[in-house]
Amino acid sequence: MDYQQLAARLPRDSFLRAVAKRRFARLPLWTGASLWLDATPGPNVLTDAAGNFVAASSQYLSVTDASYNLTNAVSVVATVNRATAADCGIFEKTIGGTLNTQYLLYVQAGTAFARVVKGGFTQTVTGTTTIVAGTSFNLALSYDGTTLRLYVNGVSEGTPVAVAAPIDGGSGAATVGILGGGTFPTNGQIESVGVFAKGL
Repeated sequence: MDYQQLAARLPRDSFLRAVAKRRFARLPLWTGASLWLDATPGPNVLTDAAGNFVAASSQYLSVTDASYNLTNAVSVVATVNRATAADCGIFEKTIGGTLNTQYLLYVQAGTAFARVVKGGFTQTVTGTTTIVAGTSFNLALSYDGTTLRLYVNGVSEGTPVAVAAPIDGGSGAATVGILGGGTFPTNGQIESVGVFAKGL
């Protein structure tokens, strides 16, 4: 699917459609998928007749693919609707399955965070909007090789952080709905996850 086909599948007024129209190189990671997750991690992934990933109990998505070992630039976008106020792991590319080792997007204590790791040290942008349970939010991590940014509903939030490329990289799982080491399992819905090899 190219960017035009991706854009056509997304709602006309969505932030993700605007991103797709900007012709970013899209990697094949669950874009357009809709996931229902409970807070218990598990290994099984189901798909419905339309090809959407559907989580019953104990579900998250995980793949190990060198395509996601992006160190010079990366963006992650997703629409998230938490069922409860619990912490929420949206996406993480790990090194060796370990938390806080490459790049991640998550919600903790009602606040969105975008993070990359450089030289073993985390670099984080903290959102300012309260991510309320029961409401959908478009969240995005953007790293263009010089600056890390966080977007909430299409608006840059927090203080962008200068981070010179490359960030840390290596082999390890990329996950949706949970972070490395099984932390922050999501209770709610994650839609239209996309990973791009450029900044927004």
